[in-house]
Amino acid sequence: MATTLARILATLVAGGIAFLLTRSVGVIASALISSLLIAGSSVLIGKASLTAAPGWALIGGSAGGILGTAEVLGGRLQELDPAGGSEQRAVVMALLASAGIVGGLMLSRDAAASNRRHPRDVLKAVSGLTTGLFATLVALDYLHQGLDGARAFSSRLSTALTILVATLTVPGWIAYTLAHPTWRAARATTQGSRTSINHRHD
Repeated sequence: MATTLARILATLVAGGIAFLLTRSVGVIASALISSLLIAGSSVLIGKASLTAAPGWALIGGSAGGILGTAEVLGGRLQELDPAGGSEQRAVVMALLASAGIVGGLMLSRDAAASNRRHPRDVLKAVSGLTTGLFATLVALDYLHQGLDGARAFSSRLSTALTILVATLTVPGWIAYTLAHPTWRAARATTQGSRTSINHRHD
């Protein structure tokens, strides 16, 4: 019971701090903070020696950072000139893509090691927590602005979150696949077969 409470408290505190921090700065600074949180968490989260509370704090911080950046980005969607700021959007996407690549490489390492947490469990936890926090934010906005305001807020946040998640996961999945031992073994086997065939022709 004490462990469960500590895990919940660590998740909420870390997620709340990350959310408040990333939503209170500009979009590039917010994306940078989220990228550092995600990349840093991916390096540490697979350690088997990491106890439950710190592990869930990393997950909460990552989820809170993503949502805070999504809210900032969602606010940008309301600007009068949405076509402007292409350089800023490019920087945001580059930062998040870099974090996704680091995360993919680290999770691939964890998948190959028997003494580390499997990335499947980490990704399920982050996905579930992000969804829960998203629903909570929409519900709180409903209390503040009513149904129409909550609907508009949900639409902006959902759009921004889709952009962020895609920017993170696509490069991350590519990095994970290329670094995964199974793929590397298959590539080595293919190269060996080609070398053998070339020797036969010679």
